Amino acid sequence: KSVLNLTLSFNKYNPLRGCSYIDLPSLIKNKQACVNVKNYDNQCFKWAVLSCLHASEILKDPQSVSKYKKYKDELKFDNIEFPVSLCDIPKFERLNNISINVYMLKKINNELKPLPCHLTKEEKTIHVNLLVVEEVYYGEDEIDNEEPSYNFHYVWINNLSVLINKSVSKNGNKKHICNRCMHYFRTEQKLII
Repeated sequence: KSVLNLTLSFNKYNPLRGCSYIDLPSLIKNKQACVNVKNYDNQCFKWAVLSCLHASEILKDPQSVSKYKKYKDELKFDNIEFPVSLCDIPKFERLNNISINVYMLKKINNELKPLPCHLTKEEKTIHVNLLVVEEVYYGEDEIDNEEPSYNFHYVWINNLSVLINKSVSKNGNKKHICNRCMHYFRTEQKLII
């Protein structure tokens, strides 16, 4: 017996980590479903979570990082490095008693669709939905000869229903979106069941 063929493939491992400010794609920005804090450090995860926690206090200019500076030490980041990677989110959730879901945009048929990439194991009283945005989006059928971009940025999703474009049904009724499966329900009561 002998080996007739052996193929080895090597890929550069580059874990998903947030960094400094990246503007939202215009299709997403126009929905006004996210707060994109303009930070120029590598702590976008922190600023995105703080923008959610203090949304009721900061109504004017919520994308300005200066609005959240006074709250910068209220979250615990023990043994978590910045930029925060997806694998560190469960540790952050335990340290802060906050649940986090993270969605990312995938280009499908020339449209950007939000898809879950981290779902919390248990939704807590304080729950935050975040969106990871990239500098460039490649479709499944697009090939780029350059080194792909690995810069990501976390933003707070303040209205998941609007973000996934199912906020209102054809007859004008609000749709309620499940954070986990992205399916919608006609009433909040059915969503909770």
